[in-house]
Amino acid sequence: MRKYAVMYEVDYGEWMYATHENPFTYNSEPIIFDGFGQAEEYAKRFNTSTVVEYFPSNGVSKVITGNKNG
Repeated sequence: MRKYAVMYEVDYGEWMYATHENPFTYNSEPIIFDGFGQAEEYAKRFNTSTVVEYFPSNGVSKVITGNKNG
C-alpha cells in the first residue's frame, strides 16, 4: 500500500516534511497519509508544498510531479 507525505520549502532550496511537532526539527517524524487526496488537501496549508510518495523502510521519498503548490 502506498503512503504519502507532504514536504514544504522552509527556505530557498531547503525542504522538509510536514510534522505534528511545534517546534519541529529535521528529526521530527513526518505526517503519513494513506491516500494521495488526504495529503494533497493537507499540502494546501503551505505556500510551497508538494506531495511525495513515502517509503519508510529506507527513509526516501519520491516526488510526485504535478502536485506542487505555490
